[in-house]
Formats: sequence, C-alpha cells, structure tokens
Amino acid sequence: MAIARWFFDACIPFNALQSPYFQPALDAAVAIGSVFKGPSYDELRVNLLGNCKKECQLLVESHRANWAKYGCTIMADGWSDQRQRTLINFMVYCQTGMSFVKSVDASDVVKDASTLCNLFSEVIEWVGPQNVVHVVTDNAANYVAAGKLLHQKYENIFWTPCAAHCINLLLKDISSLPHIADLASKASKVTIFIYNHMIFLSWLRKRSGWKEIVRPRVTRFATTFITLKSISDHKSDLQALVVNQHFTGNKLSTDGDEKPLMGYVYDDMQRAKNAIKRMFRDKSELYKSYTYIISARWDKHLKRTLHATAYFLNPGFFYDPSFVENDRVVQSLVDLLEV
Repeated sequence: MAIARWFFDACIPFNALQSPYFQPALDAAVAIGSVFKGPSYDELRVNLLGNCKKECQLLVESHRANWAKYGCTIMADGWSDQRQRTLINFMVYCQTGMSFVKSVDASDVVKDASTLCNLFSEVIEWVGPQNVVHVVTDNAANYVAAGKLLHQKYENIFWTPCAAHCINLLLKDISSLPHIADLASKASKVTIFIYNHMIFLSWLRKRSGWKEIVRPRVTRFATTFITLKSISDHKSDLQALVVNQHFTGNKLSTDGDEKPLMGYVYDDMQRAKNAIKRMFRDKSELYKSYTYIISARWDKHLKRTLHATAYFLNPGFFYDPSFVENDRVVQSLVDLLEV
C-alpha cells in the first residue's frame, strides 16, 4: 500500500511497474534494510543523474572496443516530433549491442545528397572509418545519392536502404491493387463493426482461445496483411457469431456501421516471388502484377552486393542441397572481397 499510495499521489503511470529496473530497486532497498533512506531531490537530479550518465558512457566505450573487432553498421532514422521538427537519429550497431550516437535537427537544412553525406561522414569519422562496414537509411532518392557518395569516399563502406522500409513500401504497392484494397476495406468494416458494438465483442471474448483482432495503423502497410490474416484466423469465431441467436436476435444484425536478418533477406524475397508464382500456377498474366512490384522495389533498391554475399556465406543455405551458385551471387562475393 505504501508503494501504491506513492504511485497515486505522484501520478506515476502504472506502466512504470513494467520497467526492468523496478524490482531491482526494491531488492536493493530491502537488502539495505530499514536504515535505507531514499535520495533527495537534488541528489537525484544532480549526483545520481551524473552517475547514470557515466554508466552509459562506459557502456558505449565497451561497445567501441567491439566495433574494431567485429565491424559495425551505422543506421539513420529520420522522424518528425510534435513541433514538426525534422530530426535524424544516428545509431551504431554491432553484434554486442546498439549505441545511440546523436540526434541532428535538420529542419533548417536542405537535405540534399552532399549535406546528408557530410552528416554521415561526421558519424563515420567519430566511429572510425576502418570500423564501419555498412550504412543503413531509408530509400528516398536523396539518401540513395548520399549512399553512393559515401561509398566513393569510403570504399570499404557499403550502403543499403532499410529492408523493413523497402518491404513496407512493397506491401503498400500490393495493398493498392484494386482487388486487395477492396478486400482490405471489407475486412476493415468487419473489424470496425465488431469493435464498435461491445455486445458482440463481449460474446467473442468469451470464446475459448480468443485473441484480439489485429487492427491496421496508418504508417504501417504490413498491418493490412496482418489484419487479413487475423480475420482469417478468427473465421470460425465470426461465423459462429453471425448464426448465433445473440446476433440474429439483435436489430444490429440487419444494420451495419513494429537475430540479424541480412543472411536471410535475399533468400526470403526469392522464395516469396516463387511462392506467388506457384499460387497462380505459374500463369504470368495472373502473377506478374505482384512480381513486377517486387522487382520495382526489391531488385532496384535492396538486391545488392551485401545481401547476396550474406546469402552465400549463410551456412544454412550454402550446405543445403538446393543451394544454387548463380553468377550474380558469386560475383557479389568477389566484388565485396576485392574491396
């Protein structure tokens, strides 16, 4: 109750209890015993905050030692805050962990290729050009051009766009096909109807094994397909609802209302294309609208040397009897090793 009263009085969000540091804090206080006195306002905002900063700095320094040992990837994430400022976060990733480098306010900067290249160069020089293997950004035209400039400046550093962003755009294009958009619209109407009428949602929630229907978000096109899959998974529950007296006896029944994947991406996309062709029994007039989208997005932006080489060097594929050493994959490996 003492902890509860503290939370209620200070208006601390309940999800603070989910912090991985909550229980260790209680354990530390219990270990000291009744003589423990909490930190003062000034101690927390000055001394302890400074100590926490030093801990973070030591953690980053421990990662830096591994950047030279294993190599690392620099990632840039552009976003806009509530004040509509254009911010770019720079992070460094290696197999031992992720480190935040800095955030740049690029609101008053012309984000052309040369400017972006300079921003990345500052981070690369701080990390050490000899330690950087890979740079990842989104695949906007200015970032593509900046990536080429970076490779010209640092021959050992390769640029690729974000695989998640590329696949997201690919799914956006597929979801824009008329029959897919129509299907998604109908599925959305089902979801909206269910969640707008608690009388039916409550009935469904009492079903054995019920899980909430996934609903799409504006900025994530993949959720369109996740939602369709979720609706399909709930098919039996939804069918049971519409034939049940609970639904048919209601007037509403007639009145509607976010491990390294580099070594797998190349193979996954190829398998996706092959699966689409098989689904349409290899009839090009049926599958070409889908494979064209994949070619336009994937082959143009992400079918790159690093992905092909990672595929070649992945033991899970290399030692598989079905592994094929096609010219593009082998040439990619040679090109990379010659740098």
